[in-house]
Amino acid sequence: MGRPQSENLDTKTFVGLVAYNMRRLRKEFGLGVSECARDIGISAPKWYVLEAARREKIDGATLDRIAFYFDVDVSELARKPRK
Repeated sequence: MGRPQSENLDTKTFVGLVAYNMRRLRKEFGLGVSECARDIGISAPKWYVLEAARREKIDGATLDRIAFYFDVDVSELARKPRK
C-alpha cells in the first residue's frame, strides 16, 4: 500500500532534507567537507554540491555511504529538522 501520505516527499524536498542533515551531522562531528568527501570516496566538490542541494537526485549508494559514515540510518538523512 505504500507509505502514509504524510511521509511522501517530492524529490526536491528529499534532496533538501538530505543536504540539511549532511551539513548538520558534519558540523556535529566537527568535520570538514574535504575530510568527509575523502572518507566516503567522493570529491569535495561533489560533497559541496550535495550539501547545497544543487543536485536533483542522490544515488542510493552515496546515501548508504553517508549514512554509514555518520553511523545513522538512511532515514535519518531525510528527517525533518526538529523545532
